[in-house]
Amino acid sequence: MELANASSKRKINQASLETEEQRVKIAEEKLVLEQGLKQKKIEAETPIRLLEVKKAYEIAKEEIELRKLENQAKELEVQNEMLIEKAKIALKKEILPIEQMPAIAESVSQIFQGTNLSVYGEASTPIFSSVGPLMDFLTNKIREMANGEKIGDK
Repeated sequence: MELANASSKRKINQASLETEEQRVKIAEEKLVLEQGLKQKKIEAETPIRLLEVKKAYEIAKEEIELRKLENQAKELEVQNEMLIEKAKIALKKEILPIEQMPAIAESVSQIFQGTNLSVYGEASTPIFSSVGPLMDFLTNKIREMANGEKIGDK
């Protein structure tokens, strides 16, 4: 009986071992099939994925070009505004002496108002030496303005 029991246990162990071997083989086959399926899935998705990447690259490239053009347009706008401001400043520089000329002429006319001048000898030199350059300056400015108006009229 013991021999029969031992033989029976051996057969059960052998059957168990064979069943376990079959499970391992099935698990291995399942793993191989899953890996093959993953590989086929990747191979099938690769062209689509590459196309998506290519399109995304083209879009990014076009967006970069668009940004460059927008920046150039902004730069041109700023330059245009700067030119307008420079022109305004230059015009103010030209107008300033013209605007101040009546006040300067008034001041010069007030210097000698109500005085009787008699000029004799070298005593008059200090007065005329200080007034002379001022008069020359005013005369030159008036001539420059007159020439500028003539040039502008042409």
